[in-house]
Amino acid sequence: MAELKERKDIPQEYKWDIESMYADDAAWDADVAEAVRLSDVFASYAGRLKEGDPAVLLEALDTYFAMNRKIEKAYVFAAQKKDEDSRVAKSQERYGKIASVNATVSAKCAFFEPELLEIPEETLRAFCSPDARPERRVYAHFLDQILREKAHVLSMKEETILSRLSEVLHAPGEIFGMINNADIKFGEIVNEEGETVEVTHGSYGSLMESRDRSVRKNAFQTLYKAYTAQKNTIAATYRFNVKRNVIGAELRNYPSAREAACFADNVPVAVYDNLIDTIHKHLPAMFRYVALRKKLLGVDELHMYDIYAPLVEVPKRKIAFDEAVEYLKKGLAPLGEAYVRDAVAGINDGWIDIYENRGKRSGAYSFGSYD
Repeated sequence: MAELKERKDIPQEYKWDIESMYADDAAWDADVAEAVRLSDVFASYAGRLKEGDPAVLLEALDTYFAMNRKIEKAYVFAAQKKDEDSRVAKSQERYGKIASVNATVSAKCAFFEPELLEIPEETLRAFCSPDARPERRVYAHFLDQILREKAHVLSMKEETILSRLSEVLHAPGEIFGMINNADIKFGEIVNEEGETVEVTHGSYGSLMESRDRSVRKNAFQTLYKAYTAQKNTIAATYRFNVKRNVIGAELRNYPSAREAACFADNVPVAVYDNLIDTIHKHLPAMFRYVALRKKLLGVDELHMYDIYAPLVEVPKRKIAFDEAVEYLKKGLAPLGEAYVRDAVAGINDGWIDIYENRGKRSGAYSFGSYD
């Protein structure tokens, strides 16, 4: 039977080179300690920013971003080490430590936005205007964002409370992540070649593309049987995640959680609404496609496990990762030599963690720090 491998059994050349961020634990600890030290330095600016002295504001901003760069790098490393195998206690401990440090540091910095907004807007605009010195102009976008959020920034005391609670408020996502990546096991089925295979986050997609409907149905039912067994825990986790978003929006004076979510990315709610409206307008096209799919597959009733089945005979072929990289280079060639060179350099420099292993976070993402 093809079993999901443990992390230690994956060849090193197929793993990302996350260790290049930190040579050892001591280097990571040093960055965390430096971030805490810088947070104490930054806290000394409380009460001084509202005076509007450009030199003091520049010093404070430089300190603030130096601190955040340390925290960001340490956080990314800890998060990605945990994602390699969510079951590893050391990785959980490291991630828990940086999450706690981040909450503590955020509480120390809670004075920042409320006090910045006590400075007259024209003074802040002048600080980073196009004719200001380059070291001040780099903060133009950051200060513009602060001014944009003015109506949703609370008092220093309230911001401190929310900062202290930040770690707790992220609990629903953390809990589901541990269920979904560390604890859940879906089971085994027989594939169309007659082999017993384990249903995993990684294998599920290919099983849903099987020509054999019984394989697709078994894979679907096996996966969702495991989730159904956890349905009360997952539902409770989701419920509290919704409550967190709703209450957070209310506390920050947004009309709704939807508006708060759109505001964070500076997306007008009208854009979101137009997306939904456009989908509804074109549902008849999807219904026609579903009817065609049902006809071509020759089934009386279309189920979720029929959605990804191929509609025509396609030769089955497994493509090795190195071969896929060659296809990638050809596909990206129209974008220019520099683009292809940088993409391949990232692959060769260990930016990608290629294969699934037990305990590894499911799905794909792009993540990194400024440094």
